[in-house]
Amino acid sequence: MAIRTVPAELSLDLRPTFVPKTITDFFYYPPKPSMMALAAIKEEKEDTVMNRLSLLTPGLKNLRESITSFNRVVPSSPLLSTQACVQDLQQQQTDRKKKKK
Repeated sequence: MAIRTVPAELSLDLRPTFVPKTITDFFYYPPKPSMMALAAIKEEKEDTVMNRLSLLTPGLKNLRESITSFNRVVPSSPLLSTQACVQDLQQQQTDRKKKKK
């Protein structure tokens, strides 16, 4: 016959699960993680950061390419816009001359 164990949250056992050894343990419950646990947590965070960065790298490369192509187009934009304005003014002047005749 197998004995079933009941999780502590569902147990009707009234024994304390945490008995502080000192007053400071009582006031600072839950106990602070050990240095090994802190190192493991830090390493886990670094791994997740590196994974996120590796996922972002292709997108950043695409963004950099689009920015460089935009930077190539932007210097020619004022020149193109001034040429368009000059052509528009010339067209308006020729239209006015045609209307006067």
